[in-house]
Amino acid sequence: MSAEAANPTIEKNDRMLWPVDPFPDIPRFSKVLKLCKQKVSDGSLPYYESIDLLDFAEVLPSLALSKREGADYRFEYFGTDFVDLFADDFTGKLLCECVAPATKAATEAYFAELCAGPLIGRTTGRVPAIGRDYLQFDVLDLPLLSELHVVSHFLHAIVREPGH
Repeated sequence: MSAEAANPTIEKNDRMLWPVDPFPDIPRFSKVLKLCKQKVSDGSLPYYESIDLLDFAEVLPSLALSKREGADYRFEYFGTDFVDLFADDFTGKLLCECVAPATKAATEAYFAELCAGPLIGRTTGRVPAIGRDYLQFDVLDLPLLSELHVVSHFLHAIVREPGH
């Protein structure tokens, strides 16, 4: 059994959720998870204040950073791998503005569940993009805490499928 398969997950269609303790072992995202784990000081999640994107220089193109804004999240940074995949730079846009209307409610529920856990999430598979065909990708969503110990941001990491 692979290390990835040994981690406890709750499957929800093309989404999986992991508890933050222990930090999951997901080989495709090992670099990002290792860097994030180094930022954890109290055994739970990294604090937003501890994240310096320059520390993630090696994987920066595959990252996006979003900040909580009401029930949604506004992208503060949208890496070039995300831009290439979606053929658009969503920096400054709300996350739920960037998904197909048919997936908006499920996306809101997913991020609410990640915050409530807090949990680390992963979305894989074919996802609709506005104005384009379905796109293959694999995204990890890692909650970041504020100094008040609530989720204030998300660090998103993408692995593009070959040929996309």
